[in-house]
Amino acid sequence: MKKRALSLIAITFILFSFTVADEPLDKLLAALEKLTADAPQEKVHLHLDKPFYSLGEDIWFKGYVVNADGTLSGRSKILYIDLLDDRDSVKKTILLPVVNGSTSGNIHLSDSTLSAGNYHIYAYTKWMLNFGGDFLFKKTVPVISPLHGVIRSSIQYSNVVQASGKQLNAQISYLTDNSKPYGNQPLTYTVQVNGKEIASGKGITSADGTLRIAELIKNDNKNANIFISTRFGGKDSDGPTYDFTIKPLAGAADVQFFPEGGHFVNGLRTKVAFKALKPDGFGEDIKGYITDGGTEHLAEFSSEHAGMGVFALQPQSGKTYTAVVTHQDGSESKHILPAADESGYVLNINRVGKDSVSVRIAASPAFANGREVAIVAQSNGVTQFVAKSKLEQASTVSIVSTKKFPTGIAHFTLFSPDMQPVAERLVFVDHNDHLNAAIAPDKPTYAKRGKVKLDVTVTDALNEPVIGSFSMSVTDASKVRSAEDEEMSIFSDLLLTSDIKGYVEQPNYYFNPANADRLKHLDQLLLTQGWRRFTWTDVIAGKLPVIKYQPEQSLTVSGLVTTLGNKPVAKGHVTLFGKISGETMIIDTVADDKGRFVFADMNFDDSTKLVVRGSNAKDRNSVKILIDKKPRIPYAAGFSNGNVPASSLDDYLKYSQLRFDELAKFGQFVNSIGLREVKVKARRDYFAERIIPNSSNISPGSADQVIKAEKVSQQTNLLNVFYGLAGIEVKNNMVYRIGRISSITRSAGVPMMVILDGATIEASMLKDIPPFDVAGIELLTSGSNTVLYGDQGAWGVIIITTKRGTGLGSVANAMNVAHYVPSGYAVTRQFYSPQYDTPTQNKMADLRSTIYWDADIITDAQGKAGVSYFNADDPGTYKVTLEGMDTKGKFLRKTITYKVE
Repeated sequence: MKKRALSLIAITFILFSFTVADEPLDKLLAALEKLTADAPQEKVHLHLDKPFYSLGEDIWFKGYVVNADGTLSGRSKILYIDLLDDRDSVKKTILLPVVNGSTSGNIHLSDSTLSAGNYHIYAYTKWMLNFGGDFLFKKTVPVISPLHGVIRSSIQYSNVVQASGKQLNAQISYLTDNSKPYGNQPLTYTVQVNGKEIASGKGITSADGTLRIAELIKNDNKNANIFISTRFGGKDSDGPTYDFTIKPLAGAADVQFFPEGGHFVNGLRTKVAFKALKPDGFGEDIKGYITDGGTEHLAEFSSEHAGMGVFALQPQSGKTYTAVVTHQDGSESKHILPAADESGYVLNINRVGKDSVSVRIAASPAFANGREVAIVAQSNGVTQFVAKSKLEQASTVSIVSTKKFPTGIAHFTLFSPDMQPVAERLVFVDHNDHLNAAIAPDKPTYAKRGKVKLDVTVTDALNEPVIGSFSMSVTDASKVRSAEDEEMSIFSDLLLTSDIKGYVEQPNYYFNPANADRLKHLDQLLLTQGWRRFTWTDVIAGKLPVIKYQPEQSLTVSGLVTTLGNKPVAKGHVTLFGKISGETMIIDTVADDKGRFVFADMNFDDSTKLVVRGSNAKDRNSVKILIDKKPRIPYAAGFSNGNVPASSLDDYLKYSQLRFDELAKFGQFVNSIGLREVKVKARRDYFAERIIPNSSNISPGSADQVIKAEKVSQQTNLLNVFYGLAGIEVKNNMVYRIGRISSITRSAGVPMMVILDGATIEASMLKDIPPFDVAGIELLTSGSNTVLYGDQGAWGVIIITTKRGTGLGSVANAMNVAHYVPSGYAVTRQFYSPQYDTPTQNKMADLRSTIYWDADIITDAQGKAGVSYFNADDPGTYKVTLEGMDTKGKFLRKTITYKVE
């Protein structure tokens, strides 16, 4: 092997130094520069106060919106945060204004609309939606119920490969809140694949509280999401429901092999990475060897971290290589490796020092004939290194300095003489240039309810003080037990997972200095993980992402003015009416030539009611107003259930029950009350009469009560229709279901869900619907009907069908008027931190798990800041976590603990 230096060609970060306009490499780099300029990246990180919660609590968070280089973004001014359940149903959406790249808020986990389970938080700007769902912020948070008598459930599953598919073997365990088996209980279950039911059945839990389900998942559904729903007491009962989402089924032995650079090539020795996953998607420790059918072991391997490892192999074309794998349970599986190409290139990169890597290019004899190849390295869309080399030998090695690369993922690509990408490699560059912090408590130990003062000093890698924006959480570590490796930190989010596809197990492991082999294992991760912020083939072809959404600078109300025949109305007049902060607002605008209108620079809270009225250029009302719908969000399929150990949730459940018992003792929340519901029985021979034409009812004809147009039209106010109905009451201009278990946090209960011509509207808008325009009303109150509408319909559903089917347009009895409740800014609460400076007569125990939360810590020119708060009543270890960044895009995560006695 001949060692030689790669000949560097001139390059600057702006790339204007190239002089040959038709040089293929120049064109490629110019195309990359255009991509970066026209489609700049934004990334989001949320710092949460803790990793799991109970119903009735709040998720406190701070959001950081940054550019590709890590600096705080000034591009987007609105951050969206969605809370999804395990069925990917959106339960909450909140909008927050972004100021200087950051924002903060809270998500209240109301028991009246949510149930226990795994929830997924997505955070994004509208600009980020242009580039798909893989790079949105996403995090799973388990939520438990603190109420006594609530059954806890868990699932384990495996798969058996068959000719026509995979048999799913699921074992579901049910425990009472005191950890005893919930045995000998009748229940029903359904199995859905991609939202379509494929199986259902009945069963009884065994004495140890388990239910076993075995169903065949056919090959055409092998990569689908699987959903299992179980209900105690039978399908049509109001018994508790427990749901489980299963990621796309992996095989019982799912092991993948990844040759470095992308391909095996005949006769060229290469590094091979592998990843072994259990059916639940987490890594499995394995060992094994490679054979070509003979008796010799050509290579042996064993996993090092999260089911990953590496070995070397020199393949020959025409041979079949098999990996024989031994799993944790002692079983064996065999996997055929990809076949070797007859000719090609191999790219091998290794760290050889703190700020350098060795780059080895190997080529088949047909290509090692003086042909010139190029290698390009880019980080965050900016070219950092370009070189050309004539391959006169079988391999060429050079040492490349990474001093000017930013900390983070660098993407190396080898190009053939005709500028086609032939090998790729991801490398993590670590300059250890993050921020440092000293968090100094004012005492060595503290008393219960004692006052704590923390002095914070933040410095950069050169020990110089920095001005920055930070957030701090303080938790009782005995209640909130979490491992630092399991966390999704500002480092793992903004330097790793925001740039690669797929789930990363233990993301903060790779940034925890306590792990000596973290960088070695991070390299193995990058050998096995996909990276596709762009593809070189698209760059070469000049194919840019389709930009549908521009960076938002404010809230807007936008839509289209059309004729009654749905043709755009040019220069139509549009007026917006609303009451914001108690003041009436009237704004006029004119639509463009395509009928589009926009009210920009808006500022209103969520649930603000607006009215939009339109007319044509001659002020005639014969037009329609169509409000723009929320864009479809590309949520990630098969999103993982997270890393929280079951033992941590068991401890948190016990704490949560104690805390809510204490709150109940002092009347801090309304206890659950069970009332007997009045049921109305329907005769089957009236089925036909119970169907409302054009109804949006998911299950037509199955409503518990049906009110036809003849009865509705006799009323002057639609609310009058509901007075006197069985199981229904009217309060505060809204309709409620009698007999539904009350909320532990809302003493007034929750009004029934209202659906008007297929669109959910505010419950208080019933009074605004003209009775003479209603074709029929359907009331859903039984469990078998309301379950189809998720948690939002759990309090009952009212389905209204109008004669014209125009929905909200009919509310005003005019096609040119739209009543609109847009998504506005969430009204955020301030974290409550009790004051114990003076003696108090309050005897209620302080059992908080989040002791303190501050999303607005700003260090001064000396890098200093200070906070103070009071401890709770429980002794033990308290954990302080500080995260944030400076104005230069350098990140910080620091944790300390202190004792409370």
